[in-house]
Amino acid sequence: MNKAISKKLLSYRKALPKVDERLDESSSQQCNDDMVFTFAAEMADLGYSFSDSALKYLKSLSISSLQLFRSTTREVLEEALGADKKYVPLFRQFPESIPDRTVLVEAVHERLDDYGYLLYYVVYGHWSSDEYNGSFFGRPFSDAEIQDPIERPNLVNQRKMVALDIVGEEVILELFQNLISTPTSTTASDKGFIKEVINRNDSWSLALPEIIPNKENLMVVITYAVEHAGSFNDKLQKMFSTFMKTATDVLRLAAALSGSDVSLTEHTRFKLSISQRKFLMSMLDKLDRTLALEDMLRFRGLWLVLAKYLHVNAYDKRYPNATKIIHTIRSNPKSIETFNRTIENSLLAIGTAQDSRNMKAELNKILNTLKSRPGDFARRLDHLLRLSSSSEQEILLEEFFKVTSNIATPLLLNLSTHFRYRRDKSPIRVYLPKGSSTNVLIENEDKRVTLPDEICLRLENGIDDTLINRFKKLDCLGNVYIDPELEDFIVPMDMRNVSESLRTLARGSKIKFDKEAKVIRLFLYWENISEWTPQYRSRVDVDLSCLQLGDNFENQGEIGYYNLKNSGITHSGDITDAPNGAAEFIDIDLEALRLQHPDTRYLGMTVNSYTGQPFDTFVAKAGFMLRDGVSGNFFEPKTVEQKFDVISTAKFIVPMVLDIKLNVIIWLDVGIRQRQLHSVNLNAKSSEVGSLVEYAVNIYREKCNLLKLFKLHAEARAASFSDRLVSDKSYDTIFDTEFASKIDEIMGKFLL
Repeated sequence: MNKAISKKLLSYRKALPKVDERLDESSSQQCNDDMVFTFAAEMADLGYSFSDSALKYLKSLSISSLQLFRSTTREVLEEALGADKKYVPLFRQFPESIPDRTVLVEAVHERLDDYGYLLYYVVYGHWSSDEYNGSFFGRPFSDAEIQDPIERPNLVNQRKMVALDIVGEEVILELFQNLISTPTSTTASDKGFIKEVINRNDSWSLALPEIIPNKENLMVVITYAVEHAGSFNDKLQKMFSTFMKTATDVLRLAAALSGSDVSLTEHTRFKLSISQRKFLMSMLDKLDRTLALEDMLRFRGLWLVLAKYLHVNAYDKRYPNATKIIHTIRSNPKSIETFNRTIENSLLAIGTAQDSRNMKAELNKILNTLKSRPGDFARRLDHLLRLSSSSEQEILLEEFFKVTSNIATPLLLNLSTHFRYRRDKSPIRVYLPKGSSTNVLIENEDKRVTLPDEICLRLENGIDDTLINRFKKLDCLGNVYIDPELEDFIVPMDMRNVSESLRTLARGSKIKFDKEAKVIRLFLYWENISEWTPQYRSRVDVDLSCLQLGDNFENQGEIGYYNLKNSGITHSGDITDAPNGAAEFIDIDLEALRLQHPDTRYLGMTVNSYTGQPFDTFVAKAGFMLRDGVSGNFFEPKTVEQKFDVISTAKFIVPMVLDIKLNVIIWLDVGIRQRQLHSVNLNAKSSEVGSLVEYAVNIYREKCNLLKLFKLHAEARAASFSDRLVSDKSYDTIFDTEFASKIDEIMGKFLL
């Protein structure tokens, strides 16, 4: 069993892969029922059970195969839940009580000699080993020094266990095909899964689709295929040459073959073999020169670097077109007429034109240019509508609807949602640049003029009609049930920087928690940097904090190391070092909070590196549990609702938002950029955190939800569909909250 494959099946399918019994060379006898049931009991402690078919499969295994399956499964599940680490809070009696943290400081003057005095401060604070698992100032004890934990009642937990299936190669290849068929970017763990499938055997090539729409995903497949084969051989070159369509495709491939960032957003270095250089030059040589040059200008700096490694002049006779293209981009870039330059010049002319005839001429020029790039047309449509008169808006809509059939589904879905709400001002605007979830740009005021109701309605309906006509070409879904709660889930797109988590969610998606839930326990674990580097110190201090906000997002209090308790919210104590790992908790007693702070509506969870190291330089994980507030240990795996690895390049992140009134967690997973090297806390960032909380609450205005997506598919493909389950009716397709976890299937089969 491969861990990367097991993790992805667990996240997207609630399943695990069958053990490869070919690896079992022993003559081990078959296992018995007692062994399987003992294994199942261990899984129950983690909150999981096995389906009937999975139990049947386990009973068919040899003892050694069952042992192998058991060890890998435990490791995967414990990592997914965060149960592979030890959680020891600073305060031993948390959450029942926290110690007195009153500090007295006395200034002491001492005479050194006739010419000098010594001034020093004496700090007094109450400390007791009965109350602390570390020093007064947060340095944790070693494992040998820590006392036995205080006994607590056994965990009381009514949560339904998650039933796991055990699946074979066909499901693994289906998931592989879905991920590389998606038109959107995928997560880092998705790419890890793709790599392991390719490394297993050559069956992956049979699952390769005819079209790989997302070029980053294409380059990932090529990179891992080359690694597996040992070289970019003739077979692989022939297999992938048909996918290379643009100059940027060639650039991405060069980055991929060099082991660099295929999204081209990070520092890129090139290292190419002779055969790789020849292939890249041959792909560039077949392109239309005008289109290739315009495309290359987007990344001219990278092309100038790559040109040095391609040894262009050595291939001037073999690849003359490629050679001329590179010479032009090197020596005469201003001669290249670009799409964006044409558009921007025309927009500037419209903005300064006094004569309506000139405005109309420039608009026609823009339209003629934009129709050749439908995706750019869609992205600029709102701006053009704001610049245009009512008669010109009619022309814009007419021309736009002529090209909607050539616009990608993900873009159309979000565009339809966008125009649904453009008749009103947006409460807040937040931008996440491509390739980054940390360089967040926030506008607290929407300065755009609103659009007329009629325009918004026509655009929303027209775009939806385009999507329905597109989906009609797909297979029939039969009788369909659609759960209305899918409105809480945002369609997964642009998943490049989504954190690896127990439940993979798109930003803005909601996790409902039981109305009877008493306590939400936020948790954080981290470790020091194992090896000292000149750039980053080895000691790591991470802070778990929480911002309280009212209905209108006004600050109503902060919980952190500097304010440990407030109206039903309790912090477990500030740990400032993690030589053996460290943990912090925040308990949110929902009943007490609602009673003592009835004006509190939202809670923004924050995690920040106080010592200033980016999260991708050390181990950190966080999440939340649903607890009864009385029973169980500090960390109970079966109560974990969400756990995620903190691997952001940021030093300050806002993972999620709690809506106390609606009993939901809104997944955000966004970082905040900071200029200060260290010693930043929630108090310094409360304004930005508050803005991001407001953004999380309003993401639905810009991002399409699964309910809308599946309704569009049902209108196009269903024999019948309903949002109410009828007991005596059979359904061929069920879209419910369980289906929402099948991220690969949604991206690979419903965003086409």
